[in-house]
Amino acid sequence: GRIPVDILALWLVGLAALARGELFRPMSERLAMAATRVAPGGTYFAVHQDGEQIGFASTMVDTTEASIVVSDYFVAELPVAGRYQRASATTRIDLSRSLRLRSFSFRLEAAESGPVETTGAIVDDSTLVLATMVPGTPPDTQRLKVSGPVLLPTLVPLAAALTERPAVGARYTFPVFDPLAMRVTDVQMVVRAESLFVVADSARMNPRTERWTAALQDTVRAWELVPDTAATPVSHPAMYLAWWVDELGRVVDARQAAGIRLERTAYELAFENWRLSAADRPRHVAAQRDIL
Repeated sequence: GRIPVDILALWLVGLAALARGELFRPMSERLAMAATRVAPGGTYFAVHQDGEQIGFASTMVDTTEASIVVSDYFVAELPVAGRYQRASATTRIDLSRSLRLRSFSFRLEAAESGPVETTGAIVDDSTLVLATMVPGTPPDTQRLKVSGPVLLPTLVPLAAALTERPAVGARYTFPVFDPLAMRVTDVQMVVRAESLFVVADSARMNPRTERWTAALQDTVRAWELVPDTAATPVSHPAMYLAWWVDELGRVVDARQAAGIRLERTAYELAFENWRLSAADRPRHVAAQRDIL
């Protein structure tokens, strides 16, 4: 009869309205919901190039009632101009409890050059004020107009995983500040695959080799998050990584340009073993590994 048809039609309209509300929910609201799922903690990574460890990295997430702070550290012996040169990068991002960017600082130090530091702060919710400091030159200050929330590239995995549970084929679009092009770009990411990783979460010292080995391991489900390069204009191919991300938004594995890869592991395996192997590392670089 007519009544069941009308009920079915109303039900379909209701579903469509619900789907539209979920798909077109304002970005600020979606990020605020993701922020409620942010968990404090630290993750550590061994930095490899072509299977050889060249460095160490870490990500720390701290939460308070008023803020979320994400701190990244990266140090590596990078193969440059025929030999290894140590470089380190430190990033600190201060976010509101709704995952809105408040400020950030980035510091790069290399063995043969002075430190370079860039800071940024959101002013009046509509302007990103940037300052770059290079030794021996006056600070370079720029002001960039923004509308709505803005993410930095390293926050994309966290936002994507916590906005909704990842699923193969899912797509996410976020407004991201591109520090190379000095502009905010809508970045589209897609979940390409799902897999299980076995990750060391504790370590013990092997007295025979005087190196740390895995004590306990954990199986982690992760999703591969990659940029949709057809939909996202980027200033440089290394701007966005291919990430494997767990359901808490923590990176399990990440790939960069020049064959550089970050693999999550226990702190001792990532940092202490790399430090202990310093005397055994080669000084000269094979031509095919040179990042230049």
